[in-house]
Amino acid sequence: MPEGITSRAARLRFRMTPAARARLWSRMSTLAKSGIGISDVVEFVRTSRATGRSTRQFIEHLHTAIRQHSFARAARGWVPAEELMIIEVTQESRIGDGLAQASRIAENRQKLRSTLYSGLIYPMVLLLVGTTALALLPKLALDVMTEVLDPAAWPPVSASVLAVSEFIAAYGLVILAIVVSVFIASVIAAPRWSGRLRDRILAWYPPFALYRQFTAPEVLNAWTALMSAGITRDAALARLEKSLPPYLASHIRKMRAGLYRGDPVDKALDTGLFTLQTIDDLRVYQKVGRFDDNVERIAADDISRALTRLQASTRTLAILMLLFIGAVAVWVYLGIARVAVALQQTIF
Repeated sequence: MPEGITSRAARLRFRMTPAARARLWSRMSTLAKSGIGISDVVEFVRTSRATGRSTRQFIEHLHTAIRQHSFARAARGWVPAEELMIIEVTQESRIGDGLAQASRIAENRQKLRSTLYSGLIYPMVLLLVGTTALALLPKLALDVMTEVLDPAAWPPVSASVLAVSEFIAAYGLVILAIVVSVFIASVIAAPRWSGRLRDRILAWYPPFALYRQFTAPEVLNAWTALMSAGITRDAALARLEKSLPPYLASHIRKMRAGLYRGDPVDKALDTGLFTLQTIDDLRVYQKVGRFDDNVERIAADDISRALTRLQASTRTLAILMLLFIGAVAVWVYLGIARVAVALQQTIF
């Protein structure tokens, strides 16, 4: 495939949301299962007017690329590796089933993303607005009082508010730059950095913890989808290891090593990526000898628990932000009130 197409596709795929991919895969799966060839499926979907801009670009690319390449190769770079692997495995004989599995993966990814984003928007906006107001208002109010009453005579709580306000005014932009830099570095490191330090010491660090909560169900979902497509456990894990980011790949490597040693599935997969509840589910089905028959149910239960955990995490974050902003507001109010009382006593 020409390099230019691959590079352009890699840029465009981030504008094609999981929800859009889920709808597209679902429609194409329905057509393919009815016996229509994949080229005709692409041609039919190409004529649809109920598609977004990025989806239309993707379909136009497929329409051209599948003349010389397989469907999976034509889609490479446009869609996430987890969805592409399912399509690649099933494209020879059961592409309709593969597209249905890819639709399920994309749909679950959209649920996780929507839960995470909607949960984070409120506390982040609250933190931004609250800290901005609390940083500016005390400075404006207290600066006037410094002209009337010497800060050396201020009550301790008022002096502390003034000191913090002046510190924020002087170094606020530097602090903001540091916070933003740390956040960006954390986002970059989350999928790339692996090792004992992260797993044992920094597992609690919010960006890393959220990344693990977000991606672990996707990994299990992709693994079970590959197994449902007829791939063996180890072969499915090997495919995932090659395509996933370094952090997730390191956990997959540990899982494969455990299975190679002959460990039970639940013990081999207990690398710190999956929750204890998920490991316990694996243990139960492994014990009764019905693991392979229930892989999709295990993945569905894990997605449900992940959504609940993300909602609880973001709700807790919002409560902590409210408490923090409230505590700072009370502190600032006491600081301004006490210096106002001291000013009155001095005048009268």
